[in-house]
Amino acid sequence: MIPYKKVVHNTCSVLILILIVFLPATVLSGPNRNAGCALDANPETADYAQTVSSENIETSIKARPGEIVAIAAVAQGTSDLDTYQIEVRYDPQVLEFVKTPKTNLVVGTVNFLGSKGGTCFGFESVDPEKGTINVSNSIAGNIGTHAPEGSGTISVLHFRILQNKPAKLKLENVVFMASDGVADRVERLAGAAVN
Repeated sequence: MIPYKKVVHNTCSVLILILIVFLPATVLSGPNRNAGCALDANPETADYAQTVSSENIETSIKARPGEIVAIAAVAQGTSDLDTYQIEVRYDPQVLEFVKTPKTNLVVGTVNFLGSKGGTCFGFESVDPEKGTINVSNSIAGNIGTHAPEGSGTISVLHFRILQNKPAKLKLENVVFMASDGVADRVERLAGAAVN
């Protein structure tokens, strides 16, 4: 017969293991665990579905060497979006990143993060040799009433075409944070292509 103490200890150990493995993926996930992020090769069609969708998301654009193209990063299906961080990878042999304007991203486009009246501040860091852009932005203060829900443009990146070759833009390391500080790694990602 197995001693009662040992059965209780083993049962507790198994329950703790189950909680460690499964709880973080479900209960501890934040409000943006099912959100998405996509790159849109035509930011002027910014009437996005409020859920994760390919509606009005153009996945490619054609351009000639010397032309500048705008690619929008679109947060999709968000809830209480207060802060985000995205990383965009591109081929620096084919595309040259051109500094992103802080205002007037594209005529008629408003930064989604500030769409409910919040004041935003952010930064971008670029490693042109590796072809990596890291963009972060946050609503100043901790006021959940300014955090938007749904979908919208969070950044517009401009690239100069260097060569008449196809190039892919890929999203990585995307994190959306709610106003209560709960962060979610966004897994539903869609890139874009040039030429």
